[in-house]
Amino acid sequence: MRSYNIAVLTSTPRLVEYRMPDNVVRALNRIGGHKIIEIDYKDIYRLHGPSKAEEMVSEILHKNKVDIVILCLGDSYEFSIEYFSELQAQFFCVLVSQEDEHYFDKSSRYYSQAFDVVTTCGQLSAQRYELYGVDALPYYGGFDTWDWRNLSCEKIYDVCFVGAINKINRNEYLSHLIENNINVKIFGSGSPGGVISRDAMHEVYCSSKIGLNFTGVTVSGLDKDININNRTRQIKARPVEIAMTGTFALCEDSTEIEKLFKVGDEIDVFQSKEELLSKVEYYLENEEEREEMAFKAYKRAVCDYDEVHVWKNFMAEFHKRIEIKSKSSNLAKNIIYKDPIFKRAFSAFHLYQMLGFLLNGRPRNALAEFVVYMKYPFFDGGVLLHYTKRHVVSFLGSIKWLRSLVQKTKILLRKICP
Repeated sequence: MRSYNIAVLTSTPRLVEYRMPDNVVRALNRIGGHKIIEIDYKDIYRLHGPSKAEEMVSEILHKNKVDIVILCLGDSYEFSIEYFSELQAQFFCVLVSQEDEHYFDKSSRYYSQAFDVVTTCGQLSAQRYELYGVDALPYYGGFDTWDWRNLSCEKIYDVCFVGAINKINRNEYLSHLIENNINVKIFGSGSPGGVISRDAMHEVYCSSKIGLNFTGVTVSGLDKDININNRTRQIKARPVEIAMTGTFALCEDSTEIEKLFKVGDEIDVFQSKEELLSKVEYYLENEEEREEMAFKAYKRAVCDYDEVHVWKNFMAEFHKRIEIKSKSSNLAKNIIYKDPIFKRAFSAFHLYQMLGFLLNGRPRNALAEFVVYMKYPFFDGGVLLHYTKRHVVSFLGSIKWLRSLVQKTKILLRKICP
């Protein structure tokens, strides 16, 4: 495979207490042999507004003679689909979309029209794109296995769960275990233990005999008006993280879970709170079987889900598609479809940005946002509320005395309600 100049359009979280496990830039740098250009497009956008940001990103791409553009898409709409369509005519474009259980309907399926290939969370998600004639590859997560290299903990907890407890079934199922005298340690948004760092999460898993994973989702701010999404059971990479700590993973069943591990041999699954309790009791009683399965899952995880292995495979797939694209004589632009569900969400984002620029005393950027907003003047109120709430939470979280007060309150609550 030849060496490529690869631009990764990503962003640095403004509050970095909880880092995400997969990192495309890090993975590509660990592979070596390619020039990696990291572009924090959200930061450029915040500083310069919509039209200037597009110009600056394009200038960086051409200056570095980029071959591949990778966009790590979140829940925002900084750039237009047409902008990426223009890039696609000049570069090989990859869309990385890891939250399609929430973002597919209003965002990623529309943006995907301007990309050569999409990586998405699983085979079923990939097939959704293929229904629209979009090339897609399943992505089950890739990790830097060195994050787990020094883990060695005594198993002091019977069962643990780390994650938001306000999603479908979670509180009910965890309460059922507690009511039946199972020792469960719980951390995450909405829990007595609160949100913990990823390193602390690894230690909690390592210190537990059983790590729980739930696959049910609850609609987010972006898809809160699409209630049928509450039926979704989406496998993510959390079972891999549990396995990498050497702990046995017990997972809520979902269609694709056997794509990650062999059920009954490396991990096990449950479909109801009664079955969850039954299997927790069984695996606590049968330590040798549990630890043998956990060891098999660990070996599978460090082999198959190391980010170097995952992204080497992706790069091989991209290379094949680049070769085909370079030989193709049919480079005509595809028709770009935009429905009201996308336009209203897109406008809500730019209305929010316009108000933000005005409040920060940047009228020129606000005017540029107003021009973008007026393309589709009807906005999605739920999406606007989603961005506004997130801004408020981010602002309050940045106030040191308030964050300190919240932390002290959590510590006090843990002492009162251990």
